[in-house]
Amino acid sequence: MKRRNFIQTMTATGAMASLSSFARARKRPNLLFVFADQHAYDMLGCNGHAQVKTPNLDAFSKQSLNMDSCFSVSPLCTPMRGSLLSGLHPLYNGAYDNNIRMLDGKGNYFAEVLKRDGYKTAYIGKWHLYGGYWYQPIPAGPYRYGFDDVFLSNNCDLNYQPQNAYYFDQQTGRRIKFNEWEQDGQTKQVLDFLDKVDGDAPWSLFVSWHPPHNHKTRKPEDYYGYSAPQQYLDLYDYDKVQVREGTTPTEQNRHMMHGYMALVSSVDDCFGKILAKLKERGMEDDTIVVYTADHGDMLKVENGNVFVKSRAESPASQVPFIVRWPGQRSAGSRSALPFGTLDIMPTLLSMVGSRSPASCQGRDVSQALLEGSDAAQASVPMMMSSVDQWRGAATKDWIYSYNPYESRNMGKGSHNVLYDRRTDPGCLHNRFGDPACREDQEEMHRITQEWMVRFEDPFMPYENLRAATVDPADIGGQGYVDFWKKSARGILRERPIDAAKRWAAGHA
Repeated sequence: MKRRNFIQTMTATGAMASLSSFARARKRPNLLFVFADQHAYDMLGCNGHAQVKTPNLDAFSKQSLNMDSCFSVSPLCTPMRGSLLSGLHPLYNGAYDNNIRMLDGKGNYFAEVLKRDGYKTAYIGKWHLYGGYWYQPIPAGPYRYGFDDVFLSNNCDLNYQPQNAYYFDQQTGRRIKFNEWEQDGQTKQVLDFLDKVDGDAPWSLFVSWHPPHNHKTRKPEDYYGYSAPQQYLDLYDYDKVQVREGTTPTEQNRHMMHGYMALVSSVDDCFGKILAKLKERGMEDDTIVVYTADHGDMLKVENGNVFVKSRAESPASQVPFIVRWPGQRSAGSRSALPFGTLDIMPTLLSMVGSRSPASCQGRDVSQALLEGSDAAQASVPMMMSSVDQWRGAATKDWIYSYNPYESRNMGKGSHNVLYDRRTDPGCLHNRFGDPACREDQEEMHRITQEWMVRFEDPFMPYENLRAATVDPADIGGQGYVDFWKKSARGILRERPIDAAKRWAAGHA
Protein backbone atom coordinates (compact mmCIF):
# COMPACT_ATOMS: atom_id res chain seq x y z
CA MET A 1 0.00 0.00 0.00
CA LYS A 2 1.34 3.46 -0.87
CA ARG A 3 2.10 5.77 2.06
CA ARG A 4 -0.60 8.29 1.04
CA ASN A 5 -3.30 5.61 0.76
CA PHE A 6 -2.12 3.97 3.98
CA ILE A 7 -2.36 7.22 5.93
CA GLN A 8 -5.79 7.97 4.44
CA THR A 9 -7.01 4.54 5.49
CA MET A 10 -5.65 4.92 9.00
CA THR A 11 -7.18 8.39 9.34
CA ALA A 12 -10.56 7.13 8.15
CA THR A 13 -10.63 4.45 10.83
CA GLY A 14 -9.53 6.89 13.50
CA ALA A 15 -6.54 4.75 14.40
CA MET A 16 -4.04 7.58 14.01
CA ALA A 17 -5.70 9.60 16.77
CA SER A 18 -3.87 7.68 19.44
CA LEU A 19 -1.10 5.26 18.64
CA SER A 20 -0.86 3.93 22.19
CA SER A 21 -4.60 3.35 22.53
CA PHE A 22 -4.55 1.54 19.17
CA ALA A 23 -1.83 -0.78 20.46
CA ARG A 24 -3.74 -1.42 23.67
CA ALA A 25 -7.02 -2.12 21.88
CA ARG A 26 -5.72 -5.50 20.70
CA LYS A 27 -3.34 -8.12 22.03
CA ARG A 28 -0.05 -6.39 22.67
CA PRO A 29 2.41 -7.14 19.87
CA ASN A 30 5.50 -9.17 20.56
CA LEU A 31 8.86 -7.46 20.09
CA LEU A 32 11.80 -9.16 18.39
CA PHE A 33 14.83 -6.87 18.47
CA VAL A 34 17.87 -8.18 16.61
CA PHE A 35 21.13 -6.28 16.52
CA ALA A 36 24.54 -7.20 15.20
CA ASP A 37 27.85 -5.82 16.39
CA GLN A 38 29.69 -3.46 14.05
CA HIS A 39 27.35 -3.80 11.04
CA ALA A 40 27.64 -0.54 9.10
CA TYR A 41 24.60 0.99 7.39
CA ASP A 42 26.10 0.79 3.91
CA MET A 43 26.96 -2.92 4.15
CA LEU A 44 23.57 -4.22 3.02
CA GLY A 45 22.28 -4.91 -0.45
CA CYS A 46 19.04 -3.07 0.34
CA ASN A 47 21.11 0.00 1.27
CA GLY A 48 22.91 0.02 -2.03
CA HIS A 49 26.02 -2.11 -1.55
CA ALA A 50 26.88 -3.84 -4.83
CA GLN A 51 28.94 -6.74 -3.43
CA VAL A 52 27.58 -7.91 -0.11
CA LYS A 53 25.08 -10.78 -0.24
CA THR A 54 22.18 -10.23 2.17
CA PRO A 55 19.10 -11.82 0.54
CA ASN A 56 17.13 -12.26 3.78
CA LEU A 57 17.64 -8.73 5.05
CA ASP A 58 16.97 -7.36 1.57
CA ALA A 59 13.66 -9.24 1.44
CA PHE A 60 12.85 -8.13 4.99
CA SER A 61 13.48 -4.49 4.02
CA LYS A 62 10.82 -4.78 1.30
CA GLN A 63 8.30 -5.64 4.03
CA SER A 64 9.48 -2.94 6.41
CA LEU A 65 10.29 0.68 7.17
CA ASN A 66 13.95 1.52 6.52
CA MET A 67 15.59 4.35 8.49
CA ASP A 68 18.24 6.08 6.38
CA SER A 69 19.49 8.45 9.09
CA CYS A 70 19.94 6.22 12.15
CA PHE A 71 23.03 7.00 14.22
CA SER A 72 24.62 5.46 17.28
CA VAL A 73 24.64 7.89 20.20
CA SER A 74 28.16 6.68 20.98
CA PRO A 75 29.68 4.35 18.35
CA LEU A 76 31.33 1.92 20.73
CA CYS A 77 29.93 -1.36 22.07
CA THR A 78 29.19 -0.70 25.75
CA PRO A 79 28.02 2.93 25.46
CA MET A 80 25.54 2.22 22.68
CA ARG A 81 24.17 -0.89 24.40
CA GLY A 82 23.78 0.99 27.65
CA SER A 83 21.78 3.78 26.02
CA LEU A 84 19.67 1.29 24.06
CA LEU A 85 18.59 -0.65 27.14
CA SER A 86 18.30 2.31 29.54
CA GLY A 87 16.99 5.13 27.35
CA LEU A 88 19.66 7.32 28.96
CA HIS A 89 22.68 9.28 27.76
CA PRO A 90 25.96 7.46 28.62
CA LEU A 91 26.88 10.04 31.25
CA TYR A 92 23.60 9.25 33.06
CA ASN A 93 23.44 5.45 32.81
CA GLY A 94 27.17 5.17 33.63
CA ALA A 95 28.22 3.06 30.63
CA TYR A 96 30.22 5.82 28.94
CA ASP A 97 33.16 3.59 27.92
CA ASN A 98 33.76 -0.07 27.18
CA ASN A 99 33.90 -2.47 30.13
CA ILE A 100 32.16 -0.18 32.64
CA ARG A 101 29.17 -1.63 34.46
CA MET A 102 25.92 0.20 33.74
CA LEU A 103 24.09 1.52 36.79
CA ASP A 104 21.07 -0.23 38.28
CA GLY A 105 17.89 0.71 36.39
CA LYS A 106 15.64 0.65 39.47
CA GLY A 107 12.72 -0.46 37.31
CA ASN A 108 13.05 2.18 34.58
CA TYR A 109 15.01 0.37 31.87
CA PHE A 110 13.62 -1.02 28.62
CA ALA A 111 13.04 -4.65 29.64
CA GLU A 112 11.97 -3.63 33.14
CA VAL A 113 9.14 -1.57 31.67
CA LEU A 114 8.13 -4.42 29.35
CA LYS A 115 8.19 -6.91 32.22
CA ARG A 116 6.04 -4.63 34.37
CA ASP A 117 3.55 -4.44 31.49
CA GLY A 118 3.19 -8.20 31.31
CA TYR A 119 5.85 -9.18 28.79
CA LYS A 120 8.01 -12.27 28.98
CA THR A 121 11.52 -10.85 28.63
CA ALA A 122 14.44 -12.69 27.02
CA TYR A 123 17.98 -11.86 25.94
CA ILE A 124 20.33 -14.01 23.84
CA GLY A 125 23.86 -13.08 22.80
CA LYS A 126 26.53 -10.51 23.53
CA TRP A 127 25.99 -8.39 26.67
CA HIS A 128 29.12 -6.29 27.41
CA LEU A 129 27.43 -4.30 30.19
CA TYR A 130 28.54 -6.04 33.38
CA GLY A 131 31.91 -4.28 33.49
CA GLY A 132 35.46 -5.38 34.14
CA TYR A 133 36.67 -8.89 33.34
CA TRP A 134 34.94 -10.24 30.25
CA TYR A 135 34.92 -13.93 31.04
CA GLN A 136 32.42 -13.96 33.89
CA PRO A 137 28.69 -14.76 33.91
CA ILE A 138 26.11 -12.10 34.68
CA PRO A 139 24.26 -13.15 37.86
CA ALA A 140 20.51 -13.02 38.14
CA GLY A 141 19.33 -9.76 39.65
CA PRO A 142 19.41 -6.04 38.89
CA TYR A 143 22.32 -6.19 36.42
CA ARG A 144 20.30 -8.17 33.91
CA TYR A 145 18.17 -5.01 33.72
CA GLY A 146 14.82 -6.78 33.45
CA PHE A 147 15.72 -9.73 31.20
CA ASP A 148 14.68 -12.19 33.87
CA ASP A 149 12.87 -14.99 32.02
CA VAL A 150 15.56 -16.11 29.57
CA PHE A 151 19.15 -14.84 29.73
CA LEU A 152 21.75 -16.65 27.62
CA SER A 153 24.99 -14.73 27.11
CA ASN A 154 28.76 -15.02 27.16
CA ASN A 155 29.11 -11.38 28.30
CA CYS A 156 31.79 -10.61 25.68
CA ASP A 157 34.34 -12.71 23.82
CA LEU A 158 35.95 -11.99 20.47
CA ASN A 159 36.48 -15.46 19.06
CA TYR A 160 33.38 -16.85 17.41
CA GLN A 161 34.81 -20.09 16.03
CA PRO A 162 33.46 -23.55 16.98
CA GLN A 163 36.42 -24.54 19.12
CA ASN A 164 35.91 -21.46 21.31
CA ALA A 165 32.30 -20.23 21.18
CA TYR A 166 30.31 -20.69 24.39
CA TYR A 167 27.60 -19.27 26.66
CA PHE A 168 26.95 -19.24 30.38
CA ASP A 169 24.12 -21.35 31.79
CA GLN A 170 21.70 -18.77 33.18
CA GLN A 171 21.14 -20.57 36.49
CA THR A 172 24.54 -22.02 37.36
CA GLY A 173 26.87 -19.70 35.47
CA ARG A 174 28.65 -22.77 34.06
CA ARG A 175 30.39 -22.24 30.71
CA ILE A 176 28.86 -24.38 27.93
CA LYS A 177 30.50 -24.80 24.52
CA PHE A 178 28.38 -24.39 21.40
CA ASN A 179 30.71 -26.61 19.32
CA GLU A 180 29.72 -24.50 16.32
CA TRP A 181 30.11 -20.90 15.25
CA GLU A 182 28.75 -18.60 17.92
CA GLN A 183 26.10 -16.94 15.75
CA ASP A 184 24.79 -20.36 14.72
CA GLY A 185 24.60 -21.58 18.31
CA GLN A 186 22.85 -18.42 19.44
CA THR A 187 20.40 -18.64 16.55
CA LYS A 188 19.46 -22.17 17.64
CA GLN A 189 18.78 -20.75 21.11
CA VAL A 190 16.48 -18.19 19.49
CA LEU A 191 14.65 -20.87 17.52
CA ASP A 192 14.24 -22.92 20.70
CA PHE A 193 12.76 -19.88 22.44
CA LEU A 194 10.31 -19.29 19.60
CA ASP A 195 9.32 -22.96 19.58
CA LYS A 196 8.49 -22.92 23.28
CA VAL A 197 7.12 -19.43 23.92
CA ASP A 198 3.39 -19.06 24.54
CA GLY A 199 1.93 -17.32 21.51
CA ASP A 200 -1.08 -16.05 23.47
CA ALA A 201 0.91 -13.82 25.84
CA PRO A 202 3.21 -10.97 24.73
CA TRP A 203 6.94 -11.55 24.72
CA SER A 204 10.05 -9.54 23.94
CA LEU A 205 13.31 -11.06 22.76
CA PHE A 206 16.57 -9.17 22.22
CA VAL A 207 19.14 -10.99 20.09
CA SER A 208 22.70 -9.68 19.97
CA TRP A 209 25.22 -11.24 17.58
CA HIS A 210 28.96 -10.50 17.80
CA PRO A 211 29.59 -10.75 14.03
CA PRO A 212 30.49 -8.94 11.84
CA HIS A 213 32.76 -7.43 14.54
CA ASN A 214 36.42 -8.27 13.89
CA HIS A 215 37.85 -10.99 16.12
CA LYS A 216 41.37 -12.20 16.80
CA THR A 217 42.30 -15.85 16.44
CA ARG A 218 46.05 -15.39 15.79
CA LYS A 219 45.78 -17.85 12.90
CA PRO A 220 46.74 -17.29 9.24
CA GLU A 221 43.22 -18.02 8.09
CA ASP A 222 41.61 -15.36 10.30
CA TYR A 223 41.34 -12.88 7.38
CA TYR A 224 43.04 -10.16 9.43
CA GLY A 225 40.47 -10.25 12.19
CA TYR A 226 37.40 -11.15 10.13
CA SER A 227 37.43 -14.93 10.13
CA ALA A 228 34.16 -16.42 8.89
CA PRO A 229 32.58 -19.80 8.17
CA GLN A 230 33.96 -21.20 4.92
CA GLN A 231 30.53 -21.59 3.31
CA TYR A 232 30.06 -17.81 3.49
CA LEU A 233 33.58 -17.01 2.31
CA ASP A 234 32.79 -19.24 -0.68
CA LEU A 235 29.83 -17.02 -1.61
CA TYR A 236 32.31 -14.44 -2.90
CA ASP A 237 34.83 -14.57 -5.72
CA TYR A 238 37.88 -13.32 -3.86
CA ASP A 239 39.52 -12.00 -7.04
CA LYS A 240 36.54 -9.68 -7.54
CA VAL A 241 36.30 -8.35 -3.98
CA GLN A 242 36.56 -4.55 -3.90
CA VAL A 243 37.55 -2.64 -0.75
CA ARG A 244 35.39 0.20 0.47
CA GLU A 245 35.94 3.54 -1.25
CA GLY A 246 38.65 5.41 0.62
CA THR A 247 40.45 2.25 1.71
CA THR A 248 43.83 1.44 0.18
CA PRO A 249 43.36 -1.64 -2.07
CA THR A 250 46.08 -3.75 -0.46
CA GLU A 251 45.88 -7.53 -0.29
CA GLN A 252 45.37 -7.35 3.48
CA ASN A 253 42.50 -4.93 3.13
CA ARG A 254 40.87 -7.09 0.45
CA HIS A 255 41.09 -10.09 2.80
CA MET A 256 39.52 -7.93 5.48
CA MET A 257 36.60 -6.93 3.26
CA HIS A 258 36.13 -10.53 2.12
CA GLY A 259 35.91 -11.78 5.71
CA TYR A 260 33.66 -8.92 6.79
CA MET A 261 31.18 -9.53 3.98
CA ALA A 262 31.19 -13.26 4.74
CA LEU A 263 30.33 -12.52 8.39
CA VAL A 264 27.52 -10.20 7.26
CA SER A 265 26.19 -13.00 5.02
CA SER A 266 26.36 -15.40 7.96
CA VAL A 267 24.30 -13.02 10.09
CA ASP A 268 21.85 -12.59 7.20
CA ASP A 269 21.38 -16.36 7.01
CA CYS A 270 20.74 -16.56 10.75
CA PHE A 271 18.21 -13.74 10.52
CA GLY A 272 16.38 -15.58 7.74
CA LYS A 273 16.07 -18.69 9.91
CA ILE A 274 14.54 -16.65 12.72
CA LEU A 275 11.99 -15.01 10.42
CA ALA A 276 11.07 -18.42 9.02
CA LYS A 277 10.47 -19.78 12.53
CA LEU A 278 8.36 -16.76 13.43
CA LYS A 279 6.19 -17.44 10.39
CA GLU A 280 6.04 -21.17 11.14
CA ARG A 281 4.73 -20.42 14.64
CA GLY A 282 2.04 -18.12 13.24
CA MET A 283 3.40 -15.09 15.09
CA GLU A 284 4.54 -13.07 12.07
CA ASP A 285 1.54 -10.72 12.14
CA ASP A 286 1.70 -10.23 15.91
CA THR A 287 5.37 -9.31 16.19
CA ILE A 288 7.25 -6.07 15.64
CA VAL A 289 10.66 -7.05 14.25
CA VAL A 290 13.71 -4.78 14.26
CA TYR A 291 17.13 -5.29 12.71
CA THR A 292 19.91 -2.84 13.59
CA ALA A 293 23.47 -2.67 14.96
CA ASP A 294 25.32 -0.99 17.81
CA HIS A 295 27.72 0.86 15.46
CA GLY A 296 29.52 0.45 12.15
CA ASP A 297 33.04 -0.34 10.99
CA MET A 298 35.44 2.03 9.22
CA LEU A 299 37.07 -0.95 7.45
CA LYS A 300 40.29 1.02 7.33
CA VAL A 301 38.98 3.99 5.38
CA GLU A 302 42.22 5.92 5.37
CA ASN A 303 41.31 9.58 5.39
CA GLY A 304 43.37 9.77 8.57
CA ASN A 305 40.86 7.64 10.47
CA VAL A 306 41.96 4.03 10.69
CA PHE A 307 40.33 2.83 13.91
CA VAL A 308 37.34 0.59 13.25
CA LYS A 309 34.83 2.62 15.28
CA SER A 310 34.49 5.45 17.84
CA ARG A 311 34.26 7.93 14.95
CA ALA A 312 31.54 10.38 13.89
CA GLU A 313 32.05 9.38 10.24
CA SER A 314 29.06 7.49 8.83
CA PRO A 315 30.91 4.16 8.29
CA ALA A 316 31.38 4.04 12.09
CA SER A 317 28.33 5.89 13.43
CA GLN A 318 25.50 5.18 10.97
CA VAL A 319 23.68 1.87 11.33
CA PRO A 320 20.83 0.07 9.61
CA PHE A 321 17.48 0.31 11.36
CA ILE A 322 14.79 -1.73 9.66
CA VAL A 323 11.48 -2.25 11.43
CA ARG A 324 8.58 -4.43 10.31
CA TRP A 325 5.51 -3.05 12.01
CA PRO A 326 2.58 -5.22 10.93
CA GLY A 327 -0.49 -3.24 9.94
CA GLN A 328 1.04 0.11 10.82
CA ARG A 329 3.32 1.23 7.97
CA SER A 330 3.46 0.54 4.25
CA ALA A 331 5.99 -2.08 3.21
CA GLY A 332 9.25 -1.02 1.63
CA SER A 333 9.01 2.60 2.76
CA ARG A 334 12.05 4.66 3.74
CA SER A 335 12.50 7.52 6.17
CA ALA A 336 15.23 10.19 6.28
CA LEU A 337 14.15 11.28 9.77
CA PRO A 338 17.22 11.66 12.01
CA PHE A 339 16.88 8.86 14.54
CA GLY A 340 19.30 8.03 17.34
CA THR A 341 19.91 5.34 19.94
CA LEU A 342 18.13 7.34 22.64
CA ASP A 343 14.96 7.36 20.53
CA ILE A 344 14.73 3.58 20.20
CA MET A 345 13.36 2.76 23.65
CA PRO A 346 10.58 5.40 23.80
CA THR A 347 9.59 4.78 20.18
CA LEU A 348 9.32 0.99 20.49
CA LEU A 349 7.59 1.19 23.86
CA SER A 350 4.97 3.39 22.25
CA MET A 351 4.62 0.93 19.36
CA VAL A 352 3.72 -1.87 21.80
CA GLY A 353 1.43 0.38 23.83
CA SER A 354 3.68 0.97 26.84
CA ARG A 355 4.49 4.26 28.50
CA SER A 356 8.10 5.42 28.73
CA PRO A 357 9.38 6.31 32.19
CA ALA A 358 10.07 9.98 32.90
CA SER A 359 13.79 9.19 33.02
CA CYS A 360 13.89 8.41 29.28
CA GLN A 361 15.97 11.02 27.47
CA GLY A 362 15.10 10.19 23.87
CA ARG A 363 12.02 11.02 21.84
CA ASP A 364 9.07 8.87 20.84
CA VAL A 365 8.87 9.37 17.06
CA SER A 366 6.42 6.54 16.39
CA GLN A 367 3.66 8.92 15.32
CA ALA A 368 6.02 10.69 12.91
CA LEU A 369 7.01 7.33 11.42
CA LEU A 370 3.37 6.35 11.09
CA GLU A 371 2.58 9.62 9.32
CA GLY A 372 5.70 9.51 7.14
CA SER A 373 6.97 12.82 8.52
CA ASP A 374 10.72 13.21 8.04
CA ALA A 375 10.69 16.71 9.55
CA ALA A 376 9.58 15.76 13.07
CA GLN A 377 13.15 15.83 14.37
CA ALA A 378 16.04 17.84 12.92
CA SER A 379 19.08 16.22 14.53
CA VAL A 380 20.40 13.56 16.89
CA PRO A 381 23.27 13.83 19.38
CA MET A 382 26.48 11.83 19.26
CA MET A 383 29.41 11.67 21.66
CA MET A 384 32.46 9.71 22.74
CA SER A 385 33.99 9.66 26.20
CA SER A 386 36.77 7.16 25.73
CA VAL A 387 40.40 7.16 24.62
CA ASP A 388 38.85 8.91 21.62
CA GLN A 389 36.77 11.82 22.87
CA TRP A 390 34.45 14.19 20.99
CA ARG A 391 30.95 15.66 20.88
CA GLY A 392 28.85 15.95 17.75
CA ALA A 393 25.52 15.67 15.96
CA ALA A 394 23.98 14.35 12.76
CA THR A 395 21.20 15.75 10.58
CA LYS A 396 19.74 14.63 7.26
CA ASP A 397 22.46 16.64 5.52
CA TRP A 398 25.49 16.87 7.82
CA ILE A 399 27.69 14.97 10.27
CA TYR A 400 29.81 16.97 12.70
CA SER A 401 32.11 16.41 15.65
CA TYR A 402 34.66 18.47 17.52
CA ASN A 403 37.28 17.90 20.20
CA PRO A 404 38.97 20.82 21.99
CA TYR A 405 41.40 18.35 23.57
CA GLU A 406 42.97 17.11 20.32
CA SER A 407 46.49 17.36 21.72
CA ARG A 408 45.54 14.83 24.40
CA ASN A 409 43.59 12.51 22.13
CA MET A 410 44.82 8.93 22.51
CA GLY A 411 43.27 7.61 19.31
CA LYS A 412 44.23 8.14 15.67
CA GLY A 413 43.13 11.01 13.48
CA SER A 414 41.41 14.30 14.20
CA HIS A 415 37.90 14.39 15.61
CA ASN A 416 37.30 17.91 14.28
CA VAL A 417 35.20 16.85 11.29
CA LEU A 418 32.36 18.07 9.10
CA TYR A 419 30.86 16.01 6.28
CA ASP A 420 28.14 16.76 3.75
CA ARG A 421 26.00 13.61 3.64
CA ARG A 422 24.32 14.70 0.40
CA THR A 423 27.49 14.74 -1.68
CA ASP A 424 29.81 12.65 0.49
CA PRO A 425 27.84 9.82 2.17
CA GLY A 426 31.02 7.84 2.85
CA CYS A 427 32.57 10.79 4.72
CA LEU A 428 35.75 10.94 2.67
CA HIS A 429 36.14 14.73 2.41
CA ASN A 430 36.40 16.55 5.72
CA ARG A 431 35.04 20.10 5.35
CA PHE A 432 35.92 21.23 8.88
CA GLY A 433 37.56 24.65 8.56
CA ASP A 434 36.60 25.00 4.89
CA PRO A 435 35.61 28.67 4.31
CA ALA A 436 32.93 27.52 1.88
CA CYS A 437 31.22 25.61 4.72
CA ARG A 438 31.70 28.19 7.47
CA GLU A 439 27.98 28.80 8.06
CA ASP A 440 27.18 25.07 7.97
CA GLN A 441 29.95 24.35 10.47
CA GLU A 442 28.73 27.10 12.77
CA GLU A 443 25.19 25.73 12.58
CA MET A 444 26.30 22.16 13.35
CA HIS A 445 28.41 23.41 16.25
CA ARG A 446 25.38 25.31 17.58
CA ILE A 447 23.24 22.17 17.31
CA THR A 448 25.92 20.13 19.13
CA GLN A 449 26.13 22.73 21.89
CA GLU A 450 22.35 22.69 22.28
CA TRP A 451 22.42 18.93 22.81
CA MET A 452 25.22 19.33 25.35
CA VAL A 453 23.21 21.95 27.24
CA ARG A 454 20.19 19.65 27.24
CA PHE A 455 22.25 16.89 28.84
CA GLU A 456 24.18 19.34 31.05
CA ASP A 457 27.35 17.92 29.54
CA PRO A 458 30.37 20.22 30.11
CA PHE A 459 32.69 17.95 28.04
CA MET A 460 34.89 16.88 30.92
CA PRO A 461 38.21 15.54 29.55
CA TYR A 462 38.16 11.77 29.40
CA GLU A 463 41.21 11.22 31.58
CA ASN A 464 39.63 13.37 34.32
CA LEU A 465 36.29 11.59 34.03
CA ARG A 466 37.93 8.18 34.18
CA ALA A 467 40.01 9.16 37.22
CA ALA A 468 36.91 10.42 39.03
CA THR A 469 34.66 7.47 38.31
CA VAL A 470 36.73 4.27 37.91
CA ASP A 471 39.09 2.49 40.31
CA PRO A 472 42.66 3.07 39.02
CA ALA A 473 43.44 -0.58 39.77
CA ASP A 474 41.01 -1.55 36.98
CA ILE A 475 42.73 0.49 34.26
CA GLY A 476 44.97 -1.30 31.75
CA GLY A 477 47.90 -0.05 29.73
CA GLN A 478 45.78 1.40 26.91
CA GLY A 479 43.79 3.65 29.21
CA TYR A 480 40.51 1.74 29.57
CA VAL A 481 39.22 -0.91 32.00
CA ASP A 482 41.36 -4.03 31.54
CA PHE A 483 38.97 -6.80 30.49
CA TRP A 484 41.75 -9.43 30.71
CA LYS A 485 42.28 -8.82 34.44
CA LYS A 486 40.17 -11.15 36.60
CA SER A 487 40.11 -8.65 39.45
CA ALA A 488 38.85 -5.77 37.28
CA ARG A 489 35.23 -4.91 38.02
CA GLY A 490 34.59 -1.67 36.12
CA ILE A 491 32.22 -0.50 38.86
CA LEU A 492 31.57 3.24 39.03
CA ARG A 493 32.47 5.32 42.04
CA GLU A 494 29.74 7.81 41.13
CA ARG A 495 27.41 8.72 38.31
CA PRO A 496 29.53 10.22 35.50
CA ILE A 497 27.26 13.24 34.99
CA ASP A 498 27.68 14.15 38.66
CA ALA A 499 31.46 14.03 38.35
CA ALA A 500 31.24 16.13 35.19
CA LYS A 501 29.07 18.77 36.84
CA ARG A 502 31.44 18.99 39.79
CA TRP A 503 34.38 19.37 37.39
CA ALA A 504 32.53 22.11 35.49
CA ALA A 505 31.79 24.00 38.71
CA GLY A 506 35.49 24.03 39.49
CA HIS A 507 36.36 25.29 36.01
CA ALA A 508 33.68 27.94 35.69
